[in-house]
Amino acid sequence: MTESEVIFREGQLLSGVLDKSQFGASQFGFVHSCYELYGGTMCNYLLSALGRIFTGFLKLYHGFSLGVEDILVKPMADKERFKIIAEGRDCGLEAAADAFVVKNVKDKDLVIEKYTDVHHTIGRDGLKVLDFFMKKKTDQINNKVNVACIPAGLHKPFPSNSLQLMVQAGAKGSTVNCMQISCLLGQIELEGRRPPIMLSGRSLPTFLPYDTTPRSGGFVDGRFLTGVRPPEFFLHAMAGREGLVDTAVKTSRSGYLQRCLVKHLEGITVNYDLTVRDSDGSVLQFLYGEDGLDISKTRFLSSNQMYFLEDNYKAFLYRLDPTSAVSVLETTKAAKYQRKVDKWKKKQKQRLATPRIRRSGFLDYCDQHLPEILAKYSDNSHSTRAQAHRSVIDLWYSSSPMLRKEFNDKHDTVYYPTTSVLRPDRYFGSVPEKLTSDIEQYISTSPTFKNNGNQQTLLTPEKFRTLSQFKCLRAVAEPGEPVGLLAAQSIGEPSTQMTLNTFHFAGRGEMNVTLGIPRLREILMTGSPNIKTPAMDVPLLPLPDAKEQGENIKKYFSRVLLKDVLDSVEVWESLDRKGEGFYHRSYVIKLTFLDPKYYKDEYIVTPSKILEFVETCFINKLTAVISKEIKKSKDKLLKTPGTYVDKDSIPQQSSGDDDKDIDNEGMGHDSDDDSDESDVEEAEKAIKNKKQQVSYEAADDEDIEAIEGEEEEGKEEEENEKDTRKDNNEESIQLDMEAESMYEPLPSQKSTSMDSSRIEAVVSKNSHLSEYIYDAENERWCQFTLKFETGNDKIMMSYFIEKLSNKVVVWEVPDIKKGFLAESQVPGEEGLYRLKTEGVNMQELWKHSDLLNVRKAYTNNIHIIASTFGIEAAAVAIIKEVSSVFNVYGISVNHRHLSLIADYMTFDGDYKSFSRFGMNSNSSPFQQMSFETTMKFLRSATVRGDVDTLRSPSACLVTGNVVHGGTGAFQCLQKLVI
Repeated sequence: MTESEVIFREGQLLSGVLDKSQFGASQFGFVHSCYELYGGTMCNYLLSALGRIFTGFLKLYHGFSLGVEDILVKPMADKERFKIIAEGRDCGLEAAADAFVVKNVKDKDLVIEKYTDVHHTIGRDGLKVLDFFMKKKTDQINNKVNVACIPAGLHKPFPSNSLQLMVQAGAKGSTVNCMQISCLLGQIELEGRRPPIMLSGRSLPTFLPYDTTPRSGGFVDGRFLTGVRPPEFFLHAMAGREGLVDTAVKTSRSGYLQRCLVKHLEGITVNYDLTVRDSDGSVLQFLYGEDGLDISKTRFLSSNQMYFLEDNYKAFLYRLDPTSAVSVLETTKAAKYQRKVDKWKKKQKQRLATPRIRRSGFLDYCDQHLPEILAKYSDNSHSTRAQAHRSVIDLWYSSSPMLRKEFNDKHDTVYYPTTSVLRPDRYFGSVPEKLTSDIEQYISTSPTFKNNGNQQTLLTPEKFRTLSQFKCLRAVAEPGEPVGLLAAQSIGEPSTQMTLNTFHFAGRGEMNVTLGIPRLREILMTGSPNIKTPAMDVPLLPLPDAKEQGENIKKYFSRVLLKDVLDSVEVWESLDRKGEGFYHRSYVIKLTFLDPKYYKDEYIVTPSKILEFVETCFINKLTAVISKEIKKSKDKLLKTPGTYVDKDSIPQQSSGDDDKDIDNEGMGHDSDDDSDESDVEEAEKAIKNKKQQVSYEAADDEDIEAIEGEEEEGKEEEENEKDTRKDNNEESIQLDMEAESMYEPLPSQKSTSMDSSRIEAVVSKNSHLSEYIYDAENERWCQFTLKFETGNDKIMMSYFIEKLSNKVVVWEVPDIKKGFLAESQVPGEEGLYRLKTEGVNMQELWKHSDLLNVRKAYTNNIHIIASTFGIEAAAVAIIKEVSSVFNVYGISVNHRHLSLIADYMTFDGDYKSFSRFGMNSNSSPFQQMSFETTMKFLRSATVRGDVDTLRSPSACLVTGNVVHGGTGAFQCLQKLVI
């Protein structure tokens, strides 16, 4: 026995400590147990008495106060704290060296140089990796300081320490608050990242450029007890402001999410036949939560709480009153059927262990007659086999009933679960399979029943089984229960505890995952087929060399951009003149590629493939982009009002200092001085700025627009996916037809000297390309010269090369960015590996079925699950995805709520979201109009002549009727005496 184990016997406290976990609103606590044993009235008396006792105790015996002494730290603990912090101030250089792959940790100049390069790189992915390695170091410092100071290092130990007593008892505060007061504030994070650095390389003016110390990255080693320095205080205020903004915005986001759920699920109730139906009578579930039990009444029916039923046998027996139920229920039929089920399970144990083996009378008949029918056909094509299958089916149904019975009698009848055959509210003993298994498991393992029961309470295994079945009977969901509203509240209320925008970045070698409210909105509200972070997960087959083959297939699924294999770019610029002609500006560009040893373990490409890609694709795309930019610059000057310039003499203009020059519509953007077009540009900018602004109010309009846009554009994007991948890159830069036709593979030749035919083939396909040479021995570099008409302004060639190298793809599997190989954490797959991909392409997995267990492939894109495995698989995926979102925050949502939501979303045979478009299939015009866009639904219902039967809660409220749920689910006929 320990203090955490509370035991009462005959009203006496024998063991344990009573605190908030027992008196508070906690599961399986003292108050919860009294409610289960004695009911709500007794529980009400108990809470009232406890409130008076606690107040009197604090007044008369133990007044609670908090002082400075409760937060002071012992001198020895303070010395240890200073020592740990001093040692940790130099760990930043080591973390940066690991992040930037610098072997010599002490080479500070090289680390800062790498830091600078990463900061100036487009995308700045390297800064994410630096954050990951730095957080690992600062977490270690944080943990060491906390262990040294709390609780052993405090001046006043627990329980005499009032602050620790308040926190440990659960009254107020948390351990984090105590650590910030007495230990240190720790790492400051903004949206999951360390505070960003400015263009100068400083996080604040106080620090040096590209400072690698943890303090410059937001690690505050100060504490509230002794004060925080101004730079750390500034960063701490930034994090506090983010928390305030997040709370304000989160309220409207989660509130709108809950409203969408409530309006869709408001009419779903349990009916008198125990089915779960919507207000129009459509059946969503034949038993609520797949077992028909009320969630609030099943807490003590779990496998780890069976002992509570045994210990309180008499109290449960008195409250459940079995005699009252026996008189109105059938008590033997369910027991007989359950014995048949158990007998069938034992007989079919071998078949159930191998579910692929499925036999029936019809299959035996096919085995006999199908070869004879196939022998009549000359070929064995697919159409022939289909005709043979139809013939054998017709032959089976045209045979005599006696013959079919003879084949069927060879196979046992399949026994379905008891609850699916006999209603739990009418047949005593009709208990869900899982609960039946838990009861039998407890009886077989409990020491009490090994000697045929408890002699003091006369509790035998048979009596305990009967008591558990009565408890299950009393836990059946009652007709009229508004389970739809309960499901909506069970999702909406916990969502307020989650942060608004959460993207999990696990560091190098792992992928980003959308979490929190954004992921819930993707699953429930928008239901878009184009999610932000699609991913696949598939286990490898248990082969001897599975890991080696897994590494190869991981490289196969990893996208390779040109920037990933590019070591350096050198550009030389000069002016050339041919005879008496015009000047040309020449650019000599040298691309140096990484040594293969740096990427051979990550990417599937080889030096020859990279060089071939540059020759056949990159050079042509680069010239096409530059030519288009020059053309746009000329057109811009020609459109200037009141100006006439010879088009051929216009200089080149490049706006290469803005990242917006290369966007989804092409290189750069048109801009005129005309008032009309400038107004349009200003309007577009205003729209963009409006989207970027943070909304503190209800987000109805914004959410509706987002949902509408994603719903309407989803199908178009899905249809155009294949077209957008034809350029073999992820950008949407529109290339000239000439550049497109240039992308033809060259013959692969490797020799120690350059091949003149190869050089000629490259140069001849591009009018701007005058010279080309390459590294014929190692294929580590290439150099080419581009010529363009000269002008007053220069072309920022290095800018365009950097932009393009960050976008063009050397190798990719369509729709997949990267592959990962990791050991499986799934129970039963110990020692096996799983392939995870950032992106989804199920068809590509089928090509590798000799290595991948494609039967167990999974993706977080529910639309693809539905189209690949069926709508029932999509319902299971919805449950899994929503549950995983809450599990990250330690929030548990009952499976019955999630199953109802999933069944509602897949009821029509398609994936339906909780949005205005999902409301289109609702049969109640009043419910539609009370959701959103009232006039639209009113006009549509009027034109079509829709009829509202006034069964939905919204329709009842509009017309002043009683809602058909709860006590309104039935009508009372009263006998009037006149």
